[in-house]
Amino acid sequence: MPAFTYARVVKHVGKIDVLWFHGETDELMPYFAFEVEHSTGVASGLLRLFQMYRARGRETRLFVVLPDEIQTQFESQTTKEPYRAIREYLHRRTYAELATLHEAAIRHAPLKKEFLGE
Repeated sequence: MPAFTYARVVKHVGKIDVLWFHGETDELMPYFAFEVEHSTGVASGLLRLFQMYRARGRETRLFVVLPDEIQTQFESQTTKEPYRAIREYLHRRTYAELATLHEAAIRHAPLKKEFLGE
């Protein structure tokens, strides 16, 4: 994990399910942060994303991916502090939306290969 902020913060946000970094090799910064809610509560994932927001502000795009069944938990938690403060920066996605993206990527790969002659 690149040390993009204080060690104690890196330790905490390092538990985020998926982090995508960008930048120069020696200066990588988190660009996307994804919490995939499946077996843990929504609040624990939101806390990690809140910590990332405190460390990086709007420079890191924050995503929560969750099944339809717990959408109401997400809605409820994001009306409370401290999550209410970052609600407008949280991008909520469903498992169905993730599956659609995955299926499109599978179709795209061979088309790209064919188009580029690889």
